[in-house]
Amino acid sequence: MSTDVKQHDFVGRDVAAIVAWSMIAMGFLAGVAGLATFAGSGVSEHVFAWGFASPLGAALFGACLLGAVPLLASASLKPSWEQARIGFLPAILLVVGLAAVTVAHRDQLTFTGGIVAVFMALAWLAFTVALSGVLLVGLVAQLREPSFPLDRTAPIPRWSVPLVALLGAAYLGLGLGLLVEPSFWGPQLPFEVSVLDARALGVWALAIGATMLGALAEDDLDRASPGLIGVTAIGLLAVLAVMWRHGDVDWSAGIATLLFVVLIVALPATGLIGLALRKRAGAAGLTG
Repeated sequence: MSTDVKQHDFVGRDVAAIVAWSMIAMGFLAGVAGLATFAGSGVSEHVFAWGFASPLGAALFGACLLGAVPLLASASLKPSWEQARIGFLPAILLVVGLAAVTVAHRDQLTFTGGIVAVFMALAWLAFTVALSGVLLVGLVAQLREPSFPLDRTAPIPRWSVPLVALLGAAYLGLGLGLLVEPSFWGPQLPFEVSVLDARALGVWALAIGATMLGALAEDDLDRASPGLIGVTAIGLLAVLAVMWRHGDVDWSAGIATLLFVVLIVALPATGLIGLALRKRAGAAGLTG
């Protein structure tokens, strides 16, 4: 028995198979839907479950989905729950939130029109609802796995904690506002959004904020690495979306536009700095 514990001293709690496979399934959904909304941002009503009020809104939504693919892929390959939960727990918040928003606004889905849009609407609705159940079952199964200690190998630098906490809290606040009061917070964005758009983007903002604050809770660059990869990818694609669809941005909106740009640019900056710090820790022999 003692030998068994020693074998797990540095691997933590084993990842349940359903957890890994559900993240792979979500990665597939994110890849397909992300490609449709990012590449087809100008014709989202013909290629996705609903039509966004502006191409920028569709492109940002697609950027978040596509950026989540490497996060989920990285987390699904981790051998321990402590290394994988940075991707799995926000995934539950994201999928359950998007499923709830989709069901609440099902009357706005493109159930009429082209066959591609109708198929995407049906598939998106069915997949998000079904995957919500699978993820929750996966969480229960994961909690039943035996727990073993896992050391922190590369703590997050203290100087970065307030900055990451501020950015994570900002995304959580924005996400909560867009989700609960979209008719008020939606118009604060420097581009056009519908209530459905605002709530969908709000769920994404909540998930991003939860990922950042989750990294602080882990306090370990190695455990946070899937989250750092995801934040970097989402941020870079979001910056690309804004550059591509810059004509949709109300550049005269003053402080609202400035805050929007700061929040977008801060994502890849945070992720890249975190990955650089992790690489330096690995070079010093602190991480595996």
